Amino acid sequence: VRTLVALRSGKHVTDVLTGLSGAYFMYKEANALEDLRNIPTWNNNPPETKDSDGLWVGQDLRYWCMSYNTRKVKNEDLPKKWEDLVSNPFWRNGNLGIGNRPQLWVLMLWSTKGESWTRDFLMKLFNDVKPQRRKEGTNAILELNIAGEFLGAIPAATYRVKQKADAGAPVSLVCPEPIPLMVNEWVILKGAPNLNASRLMINWLLSKEGQISQFAAENAIPVHKDLRLKEFVPFPDKIVGKETAFRDPKIEVEIQPKLVKLWYELWAGRPGK
Repeated sequence: VRTLVALRSGKHVTDVLTGLSGAYFMYKEANALEDLRNIPTWNNNPPETKDSDGLWVGQDLRYWCMSYNTRKVKNEDLPKKWEDLVSNPFWRNGNLGIGNRPQLWVLMLWSTKGESWTRDFLMKLFNDVKPQRRKEGTNAILELNIAGEFLGAIPAATYRVKQKADAGAPVSLVCPEPIPLMVNEWVILKGAPNLNASRLMINWLLSKEGQISQFAAENAIPVHKDLRLKEFVPFPDKIVGKETAFRDPKIEVEIQPKLVKLWYELWAGRPGK
């Protein structure tokens, strides 16, 4: 948001942004983004992983699931569907921690399952399950889950959980269906001082070499059309072949305002902002 405020006042604090996480619609409304369609590797991305108007392009794919402490949770208590999470008493009364990031998972469920289902699910989640409402970011919440502060945590990024599990932490991943799936976007701010350099950087990151480098560095799942393979998916046995709920940034304009209103009423336990 500070980046956009600066841009409106005629200042560029950066050329390139990624991980807008629900703020894309604000940049679009402000006419603040460059057209990326003349980047040579643009066509490496499948159509659903880039904007038809050229305003964003996918850097990587991100599945948002649920982490759990492997020392404290049995396989029979892991939810297969999101409905299982609110019907199983095991997760109630503080055993589940949730972050204040509905745009990372609930937005996709709303788009796929509809408004009525999502409202019913969230009402049961807050009123029946009574999760711990955590103010920390998703990475800190994952650390707290590993420490045993709560038994499971939502939302959890697959690549982060994989990094911790590979390091020996007592944590793993469960992905209730449909699995929320999003594209981590690249955008260039309109009038960026280093426009050509920005295009060169994104051009390389969308190439096979760039995509494989991101996977090697942080388990970032490639969006490249030739690299959509299970070998590039963390926890493939928990993800590949399952139903997904995809977040196109375009749905933010329609759904996000209604979701935010509902979410914060439930988060705060009262109507209003």
